[in-house]
Amino acid sequence: MARRIRVYRSSDWVISFKPPSYLHESAGFRFGFLRYLPCMSRKFVDPREEIGRLWKSSSRCRVVISMLLHAPAKINLFLELRGKMPSGFHELETVMSTISWFDTLSFQKNKTESIELKVRMVSGGRKSSVPQDDVPHGPDNLVYKAIEALRQEAGVQQGLSVKLLKRIPAQAGLGGGSSDAATALAGANELWGLGYSKQRLAQIAGRLGSDIPFFIYGGFARCTGRGEVIEPLRAYTNLSVVVVKPPVGLSTAEVFRNCSIPEQPETGQGLIEAIRHSDSRAIAGTMFNRLAEPARRLTPWIDKLCSEFERTGCLGALMSGSGSSCFGVYPNARVAREAASHLGTNMGLCVTVAHTLAG
Repeated sequence: MARRIRVYRSSDWVISFKPPSYLHESAGFRFGFLRYLPCMSRKFVDPREEIGRLWKSSSRCRVVISMLLHAPAKINLFLELRGKMPSGFHELETVMSTISWFDTLSFQKNKTESIELKVRMVSGGRKSSVPQDDVPHGPDNLVYKAIEALRQEAGVQQGLSVKLLKRIPAQAGLGGGSSDAATALAGANELWGLGYSKQRLAQIAGRLGSDIPFFIYGGFARCTGRGEVIEPLRAYTNLSVVVVKPPVGLSTAEVFRNCSIPEQPETGQGLIEAIRHSDSRAIAGTMFNRLAEPARRLTPWIDKLCSEFERTGCLGALMSGSGSSCFGVYPNARVAREAASHLGTNMGLCVTVAHTLAG
């Protein structure tokens, strides 16, 4: 009888390890297969340590040929501007959390030295292979750039085929593209057997984009600098949220061009304490986003969405990142589902029920 070993890593993934005999009988593969799948477990295990332990315990299973990873969206519970850096970037403080809304990336080793990327969209519950202007394909996509950056860093000569299934909308303040890039780094790192640490992957990620290092860690985190300096918050707060994406998007650059730096910046310390105490009401009461003000001048949808959230009995509502998505925090999942049904019926927009994820 074939062995099957499962290892759980917090709420994000299941690592499923199957010996070659199992795959040869059921799927025609001749090598080991590693897959990451969504999981509700709260037990924390470092996947790299477990992969190493499993490989050492089985001399037959040394090759990983395929991998499936889910890239989570994020919400900004706090965002404040603290100044302007010599590089021209804004210096900021933000508190973010990954949430249970995912893009999906599948990786496959190929026999060439090229990187192949295919992107498919999900809109209204249907897959579409028709390119969309707001999601780049090929070398212009952050997934491609991330894999190429890692390959150059490590001197890898192997190629990789990647399929990206997009569910998280672009220009929404949810970090979909950044999360895809971070997940691509993690996937290529494992598939090529590089064994790079999170810290080293985060260094590469920081050269690609400000939000990308955060997704290397996930969970709750306080981010400073231009967003690339990460302080993970060991918190297990499970917030029930509803996220709404209006029919218009907002350019991050445009929002930042219209913002002003306050003389007395707000601090996120109160929010961090509320997160550590798992106090949903206190979290909702201390949420803040400095970018909401310029976003309101660019589109009326921010005020409209926040007003609609207030009518559904949420604990608090806020724009995420540079917009245009807004989210509401609810006492529990049942109330969140009821609110989502109301918002979907009344507004006819993209409405998603989710919860925050542990790191």
